[in-house]
Amino acid sequence: MILNLGNNTAIPIESVIFIFNAQNVYNSKNNMSFLNSLTERSNVVYIDKSKETKSIIYAVHNNTRYIYYSIINPTTLQKRGNNFAFSNLTEDI
Repeated sequence: MILNLGNNTAIPIESVIFIFNAQNVYNSKNNMSFLNSLTERSNVVYIDKSKETKSIIYAVHNNTRYIYYSIINPTTLQKRGNNFAFSNLTEDI
């Protein structure tokens, strides 16, 4: 299954480690420090630099670390992920 991060960018849902609310990260010195340390070791992908970042997604796929800056609200991404997981479960029943 895939998770659409916006602007024709999708990643395998199984590769998502965490999704942060960007505003919460930017408002916390500790979170920014953590994000900066991850950024040094990851490929950074900006989904759309012309719009406000709402979510920061950390994912590992194909043995490569990625940080995605998405314009989609983290709650929406979580719902999309849960919908995929739920639809898979009901297909197996």
